[in-house]
Amino acid sequence: MRTSSAAVLIDGTAVYFRSREGRSESGRLDYEGLNQHLLKKAGVASFDPALLFTAFDPQNEGQSKFLSFLRSRLKWEVEARPVWDADPLPKDAPWEKSERRSEFIRFDASISFALGKLLGHREKIIVVSDSFGLEQPLLAASAYGTSQVVLAFFGHQLDSRWISHTRDSNSKIQFWDLDEYSSLLFGRDFVPNNNTRSSALTRLR
Repeated sequence: MRTSSAAVLIDGTAVYFRSREGRSESGRLDYEGLNQHLLKKAGVASFDPALLFTAFDPQNEGQSKFLSFLRSRLKWEVEARPVWDADPLPKDAPWEKSERRSEFIRFDASISFALGKLLGHREKIIVVSDSFGLEQPLLAASAYGTSQVVLAFFGHQLDSRWISHTRDSNSKIQFWDLDEYSSLLFGRDFVPNNNTRSSALTRLR
């Protein structure tokens, strides 16, 4: 295993949309601030690698510029999937009735594959996602004990089923709550409002 090495795997679509929910237009996520925060928490100078998975519209000039910024400025590797390849679940799918609707494509399979490939070759692997579909892959990776596995996301928007892990100090999956650093990531502290989805995590003391 490489000493003091870390990788970060980011569900870019989830981060983009969830970070905008319940926040004003002026409260946009500072991606450079997010990168610096994750680097500091991981205790490394750079990630090897930093992989961002996202849906991509080639005709969206603004998105093209944004992804170029992530590549050139933050040195993130972007795994972009064309939006027309997205296959969201139908709104009346029975297996979705007990869960919050997911209106955008998920990258759980890609993240899990990358996690498995990196396991044992990095001291720390950070997954930035709100998806509970990653619970079993993260638990399986943690069980090997060869890499520290971290879940990082905005606590108030994390799937509430993660609570058994996030409040358990003995959980093999470490949780970094990005809400605690809202002033750094958004330029202001996070204050939930009535239009913001919240979970039991926000009531933990």
